[in-house]
Amino acid sequence: FPSLRAFLVGAVLSCGTADAASLTWSGSQNRDWDSGATNFNGGTAAFAAGDDVTFTNTGAGIIFVGTSGVASNVAPGTVTINTSSNYFFGGGVLAAGSVTKLGSGTTTFSNIASFAHADTTVRVGILYYFCPTGLVNVSFGTGTITIDGGRFHWGVNSTANNETSRLANAIVFTDKGGWLRIARGSAGNPKCVVSGPILLNGGTNNFATFAGGGTGVA
Repeated sequence: FPSLRAFLVGAVLSCGTADAASLTWSGSQNRDWDSGATNFNGGTAAFAAGDDVTFTNTGAGIIFVGTSGVASNVAPGTVTINTSSNYFFGGGVLAAGSVTKLGSGTTTFSNIASFAHADTTVRVGILYYFCPTGLVNVSFGTGTITIDGGRFHWGVNSTANNETSRLANAIVFTDKGGWLRIARGSAGNPKCVVSGPILLNGGTNNFATFAGGGTGVA
């Protein structure tokens, strides 16, 4: 019975994983990025793992990754930040996906832990990875940080004297140029270095700024 067999195969395939949704943050219910609150698409949708998430001017400000002050990680498919406004993400970390920074605003990810998403691309504006306390080895994702005309800032504020924090990501400048800025807080005299490779691919406007003593590359 070929037709019956084809029907059964089609029925099995139709039970596979649902397609990822495309979500735009609105912050309609609260400021939590989790799987419960309907904070996306004008208050009509909640986040699920694998969804593609976009942040625009609507709902800009402080976002807590987790629920009601309890941090938890999220695993999006992609994250696109396209806004002239500023965002600050605290709480949990990105556990999957990729990050693309567009728009002239500043986006800050603050966490004491390394992030586990894949690649990061900064095309416009500033993407700032801030570690409230120093860690020996940190990374903003497991992949490459590509500076494609934008600015990537990494900063550490530590109370441990002479503590050295190392950013392990490979950093690639495209021919559009951009900025890499490393800054440290004054508390405890922390040291900040980029331990991954830095590649300059033909750009004429590539800048690296090391703010304060104890910063650099290694």
